[in-house]
Amino acid sequence: MPVNIRCLAVSAVIAVGLCAVQIIGNPILILGVLALFLLLIGWTSFQGFTLPILLFFLPWSQLLKMAPGSHSFYTFALVLVCAVGAFQNRLKFKKYHVLSVFGLLVMTLAAKLLHGYGLEFSYIAFFMLLVLFPVVREEIHQRKYDFYEIVLFFSVGVILAAFCAAQFSAYPSLRRYITVHAYLNIRRTSGFYGDPNFYMAQITAALSGCLVLLLKTVGKKRIAALGVLLFLLLYYGFFSGSKTFVLVVALLVALWIVELIKMRGRAGLRMVLIFGGALLALYVASSAMFSDLIEVLLARFSYTTDLSSFTTGRTELWAGYVEALLSDIRLLLLGTGFTNVKYDDYASHNTILQILYQFGI
Repeated sequence: MPVNIRCLAVSAVIAVGLCAVQIIGNPILILGVLALFLLLIGWTSFQGFTLPILLFFLPWSQLLKMAPGSHSFYTFALVLVCAVGAFQNRLKFKKYHVLSVFGLLVMTLAAKLLHGYGLEFSYIAFFMLLVLFPVVREEIHQRKYDFYEIVLFFSVGVILAAFCAAQFSAYPSLRRYITVHAYLNIRRTSGFYGDPNFYMAQITAALSGCLVLLLKTVGKKRIAALGVLLFLLLYYGFFSGSKTFVLVVALLVALWIVELIKMRGRAGLRMVLIFGGALLALYVASSAMFSDLIEVLLARFSYTTDLSSFTTGRTELWAGYVEALLSDIRLLLLGTGFTNVKYDDYASHNTILQILYQFGI
């Protein structure tokens, strides 16, 4: 068995073991599995195989804890990865990089001082990663994995987390990590994440990678594997009941079709992809497997009467953030200093506004 497949198998065993010990609820067993996770991260860091493993466990990061509300061992793993990378790079850092991070540190500390905010562990960890994480990119030059393996590890991690969350959500000790949004006749799940949109973002990222690879990959086995991953990702993506998921997937498919039409040569592959895509669309639209999930999405779209209801109140939220920024010159210039505070207790759901609110202009 190739080394990379062994790493994938070991990762899957640790993930399933983590799920099992969280169900049992024994702190010693949980700590043991978390220690195995850190050992795997440390070993793969020295082997130059960090990124695929980190992406595999990203959907599990909320479960990589001793208890809900405690710090995730995923954060500790990132620090470990950075420490190993810095050691291998002999603590050589680019001057412009260190200076830019230092400038951001000074600016955010000034913002915290002006607003009266304190330091948090997440803030300290963030700046540690800003300094250390770029040295991890050096492993790319070792060429021990390619883009296919990155997407494979990430996709399998997402699918396995979604499967375990769906199958074992009845256990009280595990349900503490699972959030289900239920209202009217709508039920939305999000793996081990509390927010369906975080869950959806990971699934669509994995879907994007698979779609790109279908146009670039050579080999029947890899194409077949990508087809299976696409199907499963699409299935579990529907569990989120997210309107954004539908819109993003529609955009991805439209862009993929354009690239498929533009693809030169490989007529056989093009025909296979067109036929396979048509079969998949027909199956999703007509099968009982997807029918209930599609009804949830149709119900969510049916409640749309204007822009506010279509965005689930986000337009008012964006307006509130804009008003907060424009009414406070300190906030507009320096932001909140990367502090865990929100306007009206709600995140902005807008990347640009969130950047402005945290770091200012």
